[in-house]
Amino acid sequence: MREDTAYDFTGIGDTQTQETMYLFVDDVYTSLVRAREKPLTMMIIIGNAWAYDLYLVIPFDCEIVQIWSVLQGPTATANETLTFKNNAGTAMTNGLITIAAGSAIGVIDECTPTNLNIFQAGEKLKVSIGSENSNTVRCDLTFICKVG
Repeated sequence: MREDTAYDFTGIGDTQTQETMYLFVDDVYTSLVRAREKPLTMMIIIGNAWAYDLYLVIPFDCEIVQIWSVLQGPTATANETLTFKNNAGTAMTNGLITIAAGSAIGVIDECTPTNLNIFQAGEKLKVSIGSENSNTVRCDLTFICKVG
């Protein structure tokens, strides 16, 4: 194929060069990959020396590939740890978020689990909350789940 040859890929009469065709294909690939990702959210309360566990039922077969936390209030005296565990209660590899002491409202932290992070529909995800911080703060979690 020649670089300057035009092709019609849209079906509505627009022409695109071969270079644009590759970008178009890359965009479709990116869209297909993102279409396989589904978010799940969970609200937790951290701090005030209340160490505890919470659970979230995973409604589809998936791999947890990213986890974000966002604070809805400031932390104070100590770091806060969130440990993410699979259905068997085993910590996911790289499944730990540490929220720094003195973090402001809106601070986002994240982790990228790499192993022990695959779930079948109906299994539970466990969040172990260290609650070392002296402030009681709402924290929202977002789990990115790769399905299929």
